[in-house]
Order: sequence, then structure tokens, then C-alpha cells
Amino acid sequence: MRGDGDPLGRARLTLVGRLQVLEDPGSLRDRYLDVHPYASYYADFTDFNFWRLDVEQCRYVGGFGHMSWVSSDEYCAAGVDPLWSAAGGIIEHMNDDHADANLLYVQVLAGLGDASESSMVGIDRYGVTLRAVTPAGARMARVPFPEPLADASGAQPAVIALLAQARAGQDQS
Repeated sequence: MRGDGDPLGRARLTLVGRLQVLEDPGSLRDRYLDVHPYASYYADFTDFNFWRLDVEQCRYVGGFGHMSWVSSDEYCAAGVDPLWSAAGGIIEHMNDDHADANLLYVQVLAGLGDASESSMVGIDRYGVTLRAVTPAGARMARVPFPEPLADASGAQPAVIALLAQARAGQDQS
């Protein structure tokens, strides 16, 4: 989740495990230097080492009140969210051009009927995260997609489908 303001309200992951020095990093050294070419200046110093972290557990915090433990098997099986690289642009577009839709999402789909303002702060394969302004103060809301998205091309139709669902729910109230 992207966000501004208090950094403690943002998502983060703590990896817990055991570290060991790699005596012979082999091809891992080459891969590291391909990604971090500036490290070639000091990678051969005697006090520089390559380390391996064997992850045993992960502590996920998605913001205030959103946290859980993740097993090492779940962590190792996880992949990059397919919306990761597109999320910033989607969020910017929704906040700049569709503030009315963001408000409808939190009022109808998230049950914050007294919200007066809302902005999207996150989107991933499972849904959208919004920050709403209510008389009781700022609130976070999560609105799931009916099905996880396989790629970024599914984001626009999924967000439009949420809008149709919110409008239908609004008409019923």
C-alpha cells in the first residue's frame, strides 16, 4: 500500500530467521553486482561478505490494526503482486479524476455512510484500500474485488465493476 502522512500507517514486513555468511557466493555475487553495480568498488574488500537469510517467519503490518504472522512456506511461495508496477498510476488517476467513485466505495461498499471524503491509498490483486474522512475522524477501508486479478489489465474493469456494485447498493438504500 502506498501512502503519505504517518509512516506507521503504511505497510511493512519484518523477516525473522537465521543469517549465515556465504563462503563462496558464486553466481549470487554476479547477480548481486548486476543489480547493484556500484558495489563492485567494495565487494572484494576483506570485510565485505555475502549473507543468506533463511526466513523462518514474517510479521506483516499493513497499517494500524492490519497485521498477521506469515509462515516461511507462505512467504517463499508468494510472488510479486501483478498490479505493483501499475498501482501508483491507478491510485493517482482515481484520486485526480474519480474522487466521487472513491467516496461511493467507502460509503456503500465499506459501510462508512457518513464519510464526506475519500482517497485511494492502495490497490493490489485482491482489492482497493481507501482513506475516508468521517465525523469520527480518518478511517481506513478495504474493498475487495470479487476475484483476484491476474494482471494489471484487469484493474480498470474490476474498479468499474466495483463502481457498478456501489451504485446498485446506493439505489437499494
